Amino acid sequence: MDSIIERASCDGVISEEEKNILVGTDTIPAAHPVERADLARMLIMWYEGGMYVDVDALTNPKDFTNVFQSTTKMCLPIFLDTNFAQSIVCSSPNNTLYRTIIKAMSKHRMTANRGKPLERRGGWAEGTALFSMGPPLFNNFVLKTVFNKEGYQNGDIPGIGSAMTVLRNEAGGLVATGQFKSECNSFLAEPFEGCRALDRSELYDAYNMSRWGVAVKERWETTERKK
Repeated sequence: MDSIIERASCDGVISEEEKNILVGTDTIPAAHPVERADLARMLIMWYEGGMYVDVDALTNPKDFTNVFQSTTKMCLPIFLDTNFAQSIVCSSPNNTLYRTIIKAMSKHRMTANRGKPLERRGGWAEGTALFSMGPPLFNNFVLKTVFNKEGYQNGDIPGIGSAMTVLRNEAGGLVATGQFKSECNSFLAEPFEGCRALDRSELYDAYNMSRWGVAVKERWETTERKK
């Protein structure tokens, strides 16, 4: 994860200052893994292409010939009737959508605090700032770049189902799309007998983890108390 961020700095895709904020130095603690991962997945799509899937997503031997064509250049699946999924992204290399998203993430990270980098405590930005560089920013630029729609901030996208229809009808040879309906029926999973969706809390309990927002809030509150 950090190696591709460092590569982006060497290539001038992000600044050295931003790289140091993200991966840390001897005197600067590293940013939260969620922040680094959100950028890293976009960088991977830009540099290498391929497919990124969140670790808690179910995949099975779905017939991918019904999902991808030989001409497919990227995928834009949707989550329920909500928005475009950032948990599954795929693309050919050098897709300008991802380069645009990388630039927007950098701008927010480095200037959103009254023209200065985001405030951090122990290296971690505040939870709202972290989230804003994830799904809201991703969906904003998908709508702006692919559909020429401005003004999205956060939340459900009205008519997201019709957007999927438009992609299939007008860009089906280039853009693969589908819908997450449940963990057992999604863009990458075919329903099968005995499939059981697990709540994330079971995964967290099994690995002694917590939701990232909880850890960020705790760090900010602890650091504030120490002042």
